[in-house]
Amino acid sequence: MKSIVLVNKDDLTRLIKKSVIYIHSSDISSFDDDIQNAESIFSSTEPFEFPIEKTFIRVKCDRVTNYIEINNVTSILPIDQTGYQNFSTQFSYWKIENPQNKIEELFYSICQKRLVSQKTRMGINLFREICNLHQIEDNDNIARLVKKGTEYRQKIKYYNLPYSEREAWSFLIAYDRYEPYPQGNIGFFCDIIEMIVYLKKDNLIGYRDNLIKENAPTKIIMELPHDTKWPTVIKQLEKNDKGKHFIKMADDYWGSIYAPLIYLYLKELIGKQGLTNDTWKIIFQIKQSYPKEFDCAATAIGGFFNYDNIKDEYLKMIRTNVKPIDLFDSTKKDYQQKETRTKELELQKESETTSEKENNYPKIRKEDWIEVFGLVLSGEKLKKRYDTLIQAIESEDFLQNISCEYYKNNKLIWLVLNKYCTEKQADKIQQKMKQHNNNINLFNQ
Repeated sequence: MKSIVLVNKDDLTRLIKKSVIYIHSSDISSFDDDIQNAESIFSSTEPFEFPIEKTFIRVKCDRVTNYIEINNVTSILPIDQTGYQNFSTQFSYWKIENPQNKIEELFYSICQKRLVSQKTRMGINLFREICNLHQIEDNDNIARLVKKGTEYRQKIKYYNLPYSEREAWSFLIAYDRYEPYPQGNIGFFCDIIEMIVYLKKDNLIGYRDNLIKENAPTKIIMELPHDTKWPTVIKQLEKNDKGKHFIKMADDYWGSIYAPLIYLYLKELIGKQGLTNDTWKIIFQIKQSYPKEFDCAATAIGGFFNYDNIKDEYLKMIRTNVKPIDLFDSTKKDYQQKETRTKELELQKESETTSEKENNYPKIRKEDWIEVFGLVLSGEKLKKRYDTLIQAIESEDFLQNISCEYYKNNKLIWLVLNKYCTEKQADKIQQKMKQHNNNINLFNQ
């Protein structure tokens, strides 16, 4: 039986070293056609980013098995030309076949696409968790469109997207600014105007420099200071019928014009300065001011920046057990401080109780300890230890410690740790103390 198996360099190295390796079922296919095999494996294997990371090998076995032996391998079939050069250099023991263009195309259209989708999904989930937002459902429509938008970014410019694929949230993710719109708040309104034109016009393909210059809403916006607040810009637009119509279309497409505004603003902010404390402060303020719109925009932000750009912040949150957005939430901050203070008071109370108990331990006479040690540590071999112990007993601190240990642990661990006797001798001392006539009532109370 002939099969194609997907492996990485470490697999081949282990195969050479150990003669046998185990391969997961998703990395094996036995169709008669190479393209079918590649499509089957790319659809089920753990997705990977670059074709050079792995290669196909041809194997010949008597039966279907997940164990590949070194004498089963007949040749290596790299995914692309870079892989061909790399595997030819490192594993020249086997025949290296020329890559097949169709297999490389399948890698990008299936395997890498799955990886992008996976990272987009995790970026959405993690960013929303960091922002104290509920986890989205698997069938969430905005998340579905955001994933589409990230796929579009991989293969085509937004202005060349077929009209049938232009949906508001996916187009928002695919969109990049090429026109030199003003910096600041009014530039984001210009972005939205351009997107709406593309979403509305089914015959518009290709980038247009003068796309919105003569647009009525654009003229209104361009007369405003660059950093005019969003509500003020909207009020100015709503004074004009065409401006009012623009606001309504934005609300229809994204639920509220504030959702794409928040996304565009945070996309630029995070892209420039990252997820710093200043950024989180702004994110917290936006969330407080526009909770519903921020909820939608957060899905888009998480998807756009994806897992690669969110993971460090997420891992930091796990390590510190503090969400950065909570640092600016006074209610959560007060609660955390109160919780911390409560724990401190509990520990303090526990410490005081323990100390009080220790101070109330019955006192054992120095002479009783010495007598028992003399019985257990007698003989020339132990005389040195016994003498050292007698000197230590002269200290009242020592006597207090030994009494506390006796009552807390029912074993003279303190003595063992200080090397005055062995654990076995400590057990013997304990038994002798219990039998000691002068202390029989003391230890039975």
